[in-house]
Amino acid sequence: MSETTYNLIIMQSADDPNLELKHLEMLSKKGADAVVIAATGNHLSLRYLQRLKDEGTPIVLIDRTNYAINTYKIGIDNFKVVYQGISQLVNRGKKKILFISNLSPGTSMERRRGYIQCLRDFDITYNSDYLLSIATNGGRMEVLEQLKNKLIHLVNSSSPPEAIFTASDQLTYLTLEALHAIGIAVPDHLALIGFANFQYTNIFQPSLSSIVQPSHEIGSQAFAILSKILDSSDNEIVAAYQNIELQASILTRKSSE
Repeated sequence: MSETTYNLIIMQSADDPNLELKHLEMLSKKGADAVVIAATGNHLSLRYLQRLKDEGTPIVLIDRTNYAINTYKIGIDNFKVVYQGISQLVNRGKKKILFISNLSPGTSMERRRGYIQCLRDFDITYNSDYLLSIATNGGRMEVLEQLKNKLIHLVNSSSPPEAIFTASDQLTYLTLEALHAIGIAVPDHLALIGFANFQYTNIFQPSLSSIVQPSHEIGSQAFAILSKILDSSDNEIVAAYQNIELQASILTRKSSE
């Protein structure tokens, strides 16, 4: 990259689509040279991103990439890594696996597909009661209460789950908190594995089996792409749009035993 200095603006929407749209409008008004975003999937935000792209602003979608916008995308193979995680649980004798995801179409569809396909390949009957979609754009306590109520209902049902797979970082941590609050021990009563981009998942009690995304590499590649574009004349596109899928890793620890 040249020695051109850029100002970095970091914004957090907390999965609130209205706040995300306000942030995008603000960036547009400030004349942002490019946008890197893990988008919520809200149709108004996606339409705004498309408009920015059509006006010449480079857009890089990261993490949540399963959108129709034809642009640079950097994430992971969500289907594959979820399939591998569910396989681990099945190979440990778990067949009644609760899958908890958020409502973001950017990742949840492929992660859910990996879960369902893995069950089919192991000849495990799919039970829609074991598929939970949780709205995560409310406050933390609201999400926690949703989880507690759903989990209480399921663990007291005639066919309680034997394991849980959580399909986002936020849901992993809040599910652990909800289970603790209702007196369900992991892994004594329920095994658990989930997405957790936290470096020290071994400090949890029990240590947390987790899906770890290569966040640093995702950010580095996004920066490398933008460097080439912003250093070129008139922000011209220097390469064909790419959908880059990096390798996620599974750390197997005590919680999924």
